[in-house]
Amino acid sequence: MKLTRILAGTLLAAVAVGAAQTSTQAQSGGTYSTGLQVVNMENSLATVTLTFYDAAGAPTNHGDTIAALGSKTYFPLPAVSSGFSGSAVVSSDKQVAAVLNMQRDPAGRAAYVGVSEGSLEVLIPLLLKNHGSTNNTTFFKVQNAGTADANVTVEYSDSTTASATVVPGAAATFDQGTETHGSTMFAGKVTSDQPIVVTVVQENSTRVFAYGAFPGGSTAPVIPLVNVQPAKKYATGIQVQNGGTAATEVTLTYYPAPGTGMGTQCIETKSIAAGASGNFALAAFSGSTEVAGSTCAQGMRFIGSAKVTTNSTSQPLVAIVNQQQPDGGSAYSAFDAANASDQVVFPLIKNLYGSAKGVTGFNVMNVGASTTNVSCVIAGKANGVDASVTVAAELDSGEALNSLQSNVTGINEKFLGSATCTATGGDAKIVGVVNESAETFKNNESNDKLFTSEGVNAVAAPAVQ
Repeated sequence: MKLTRILAGTLLAAVAVGAAQTSTQAQSGGTYSTGLQVVNMENSLATVTLTFYDAAGAPTNHGDTIAALGSKTYFPLPAVSSGFSGSAVVSSDKQVAAVLNMQRDPAGRAAYVGVSEGSLEVLIPLLLKNHGSTNNTTFFKVQNAGTADANVTVEYSDSTTASATVVPGAAATFDQGTETHGSTMFAGKVTSDQPIVVTVVQENSTRVFAYGAFPGGSTAPVIPLVNVQPAKKYATGIQVQNGGTAATEVTLTYYPAPGTGMGTQCIETKSIAAGASGNFALAAFSGSTEVAGSTCAQGMRFIGSAKVTTNSTSQPLVAIVNQQQPDGGSAYSAFDAANASDQVVFPLIKNLYGSAKGVTGFNVMNVGASTTNVSCVIAGKANGVDASVTVAAELDSGEALNSLQSNVTGINEKFLGSATCTATGGDAKIVGVVNESAETFKNNESNDKLFTSEGVNAVAAPAVQ
């Protein structure tokens, strides 16, 4: 039997939407709660098992089935009780994808996706301790995806270290707020003798960001969404880490999405030392003084994508993308174009759904060398009635399709479902990310309304002849 394991990073807690909430203490003093959405990516019934591991590695299982090409929300999480803090694995006899939504009370929301396997080395491009005027601080969890105890070592770019031993299935926490560091911003590398999965959480008093760390680098990472809207105070920062052994000069090329008013193509170049990271986009688009090495227009609207087009010494690179707006913030991981495919699945799509009136929007980027056609089928239920619509675009290399579900005809209020985007023509290689905003919290700076998660790459089934 085929078995697909989605390591759901590190579930910080169990969560319930509109029901009793199960939560765990946050590093910042609030409480975190987490919900899980699983989508069946194949056209036949999937049998799934959710396995939850507590801090000691003790498992608890919950079995279920998911309809062909369907999805299920686990909110509250089954089989765990109030106060649970641990990790999870989703196993299935079909190809599945999983996305986790986190909520911290009283304020803060984030999302991240599960991954299919662990790695012996993981790169973390952005770690913080009391950074900036809002005292941004990170913590990360390391889940043991192996079958024996994992001996885990962390090397930070400020020359400090940390270590832990983690039993199979369980997760260890590394909290930068309680560690000693000589800098407020730094990078990290985690190594282990067992495969591991790492999830990073960045927080301040009103915002939470989360992203999956990187099991390896790419010489040319791709970034599906760069969102700069000065009139709305939207800004994007991209932290690029050099995971190699020599300094390198890195150029990012920014591509506006198709359509009017999306911005102008430009570049930004910086030198990054071995093991260190450099910040792109934020000052280039949203700063107040000219940035050396940048041709980007400051103070102008830009919605599009980006990719590394120069890496002078061909070092392995990874990147994390932070989005900021007055009433929210989020993070997502850049992609290795080598892992792209002709299909991207978004497990959770909404339009004015639930008490928070969640709305999603996604960007799907053509990371191939030639023009391709992208068609996205958005399917689910609106007010309990089946609904399905398609959005499509022809994309040049580097371009991204931008779709906000509240602007899509046929996606009505109280819509909940998923989306599958397929590329045809050219070399048909795409990646994508999805933003989710909570409209009931809009323009309220005491709440964080923004989630972002990566789309899951799959291979489209051949058309029936």
